[in-house]
Amino acid sequence: GGFHSENELIFQERNCLFFELAKRSPDLICDVLDKGFHEGVLRALGPDFEGERLNCIGHGDPYCRYKILWTRPSGADST
Repeated sequence: GGFHSENELIFQERNCLFFELAKRSPDLICDVLDKGFHEGVLRALGPDFEGERLNCIGHGDPYCRYKILWTRPSGADST
């Protein structure tokens, strides 16, 4: 499932590839590996994007959910 608006995207994952490891070691798998992966995605998107993890399977939530925010103001010139 997901949600999006003009400058925000929220998406969730229910099929974590590292589910068993994340349940045992969320501090390593979720807070380091997964966080680093998503920070890399944001860097690849460019400086106008920010993101955060809203929910986490490894920390007891039923799914992982993320928010990506496009920080460029609406109507801003893309040049």
